[in-house]
Amino acid sequence: MDPISILVGVGAVLLGQAIGYVQGRHHRAPKPIQAICGCGHGMSMHNAETGRCHGMMNGDPLKYDSDKEPTAYKQVPCTCQRYVGPLPIDQVFSPPLLPPSDSR
Repeated sequence: MDPISILVGVGAVLLGQAIGYVQGRHHRAPKPIQAICGCGHGMSMHNAETGRCHGMMNGDPLKYDSDKEPTAYKQVPCTCQRYVGPLPIDQVFSPPLLPPSDSR
C-alpha cells in the first residue's frame, strides 16, 4: 500500500472517533420522573389521610429590585387540598386475582 492511502485511512478513523466523541458528550441519561403535584410540591408534602399540602409557597412580594420586579416573597401555607400528581404503582387500584381464602 502506498503511504497516502494509509494516511487517508488513519485520518478517516480519527475523524470518525472525534465526531463520535463530540456527539456522545451531548447524550445524557433522562431525568427520573418526579411525583410533583399541580401545586409544585412533591407527594411527600401531602398528608396521606386528608390529602392537604403542608408545604409553603410564595405570597405577597416583600422586596423589589431596580426594575420593580419582586425579589423576595412572604411565605404562606400552600392551599392545595389534595395530591393530584402521578401515583406510585403500589397505590394504583388493582383487583385481587384470587378469591379470598377461608382459614378457620
